[in-house]
Amino acid sequence: MYSLEIRKVLVGDLPKLAHIHLETWKSCYKGIIVQETLDNLQFQNSLRNMERTYNDSEVFFYLASIHDISVGFIIFSLKSRHENYEEYAEIPAIYILPEYHNAGIGKNLIKTAFQVYRELNVTKVMLCALKHNRDKDFYQKCGAVVTKEEEIMIGGNPYLIEIWVWENLSI
Repeated sequence: MYSLEIRKVLVGDLPKLAHIHLETWKSCYKGIIVQETLDNLQFQNSLRNMERTYNDSEVFFYLASIHDISVGFIIFSLKSRHENYEEYAEIPAIYILPEYHNAGIGKNLIKTAFQVYRELNVTKVMLCALKHNRDKDFYQKCGAVVTKEEEIMIGGNPYLIEIWVWENLSI
């Protein structure tokens, strides 16, 4: 049995998040996103993006660790960045290292976000996931439903995303 700890991210944890982000993308999106795009992912770019939003008072970062090993994280915000979803909060990132998938870590990270959202009287949450993401059934198991598909560009190539929403924050 493992001992899962979920806590707020400290600024010194951001490199761990950047590492998890890159490792997860390279594994989970292999065969979905053009390999050249995955090969060109840069640690410094990931870290810089996280540093840019870390001090935003409307964005929350939580880290999941097992026996002091950082295995996943969630970033969630009080505001959606997407048109027609202005009344929703957003989970722009939830990543778990592939070797820790299906261990309940993602569900516990979602529960943590929902607890904070409920404390702040947030009732609607959305997130975007690549349509061909192999792990997207996880969102359905957590109670989300797909409301829309959109095309986005990643590395100069078009991909379909699905917009998932929760209007009941209990799982």
